[in-house]
Amino acid sequence: MKSSIAIRPDRGLSEFLTEALPPAVEGFALQDSEQWQSLADLSSQTLFEGLSVDPDAIVVQGKDYIAPGRVYVKLQYDPNSSDPVQMSDSYPVRIVFHLSEAERGKKAVIIDRIEPDTSSFYA
Repeated sequence: MKSSIAIRPDRGLSEFLTEALPPAVEGFALQDSEQWQSLADLSSQTLFEGLSVDPDAIVVQGKDYIAPGRVYVKLQYDPNSSDPVQMSDSYPVRIVFHLSEAERGKKAVIIDRIEPDTSSFYA
């Protein structure tokens, strides 16, 4: 098995990613992705509330760029009962993305997947 080493992107690229990554993350439809299931399993009805990303903590691992973030959800239990319970919660995520040439020399951030870590829910 080949090991990989995570490195930080160079300064110029870091500055670009600080500006370009947050809007790309906001535009990613996590609730329509296969990674949503781990969040949907947490309650009778899990509602998406938002995503955040830390563009200052991006690392490059092989061909992937990886940034930490958080997903914000509302967990609802027995939503159709006379006494429904709901609570807001958040979970860490790994945001995996790559760069693509959008127009002549301009780069675009393409989100490949967002991986929620719901292990704290079960601890």
